[in-house]
Amino acid sequence: PALINLLPNELLSEIFLCVHARTLYQQDEHLRGPPACAYLSHVCQKWRDVAIACQHLWSLLPRFDEEWTKACLARAHSVPVDLRWDIWFPDPAMRETRRLAFSVIPRAKTITLYAEQDRYEDGKRDIAEILEGLAAHEAPLLEEFKVTLDQDMRWDAFHPIPITSLFKGQTPTGLHTVDLDGCILTAPRTIFSSALTDLSLNNACVWSDVDDMIRFFQSVPQLESFSYYYLDDG
Repeated sequence: PALINLLPNELLSEIFLCVHARTLYQQDEHLRGPPACAYLSHVCQKWRDVAIACQHLWSLLPRFDEEWTKACLARAHSVPVDLRWDIWFPDPAMRETRRLAFSVIPRAKTITLYAEQDRYEDGKRDIAEILEGLAAHEAPLLEEFKVTLDQDMRWDAFHPIPITSLFKGQTPTGLHTVDLDGCILTAPRTIFSSALTDLSLNNACVWSDVDDMIRFFQSVPQLESFSYYYLDDG
């Protein structure tokens, strides 16, 4: 047998995780087809057994394909997951695929929502459904939260989308990175805790006036990085 197959399964699993870390966001960004490291399960029976048992290889979802989404949910059945919803393509079949991931929001380590709401007729509807899913589930393990709600219109007609509720009103105590674009978080802002270290606001806002802004910054004493851009501010 090949020398690599003489390695214990535990060590082979660690090698697979190193490969996974190098390819995750290079080859798997658009979530099409199987996960980027699925090929590791196609080499031989030993590799297949180890790869399928290595839950982190399957933890980026939902996929564009419903069957692969179900497979990933089954294989990453207990570890923290990375959730990414991309809404820019008008395929009604993808709605059910997106919904499948709602059940694992409580295990989400990272959540990314990228949406182009004017890209197709039902874009706003699909965005609203994802936001409703995020509002209906707690996310106690969440560390990074990124939302981009893009609009294709003139600035004088631009209106950031209000997000009125997230995570059943519960605060993810380990959430350290928040990146918001094209939206407004309305009070109460329960997603922020003192653990926040990085905040980016692009045509987005999380306060209502100057006094509210002061109170907000007082509530995040560990903030290290802050960027703010709002076109209307000049």
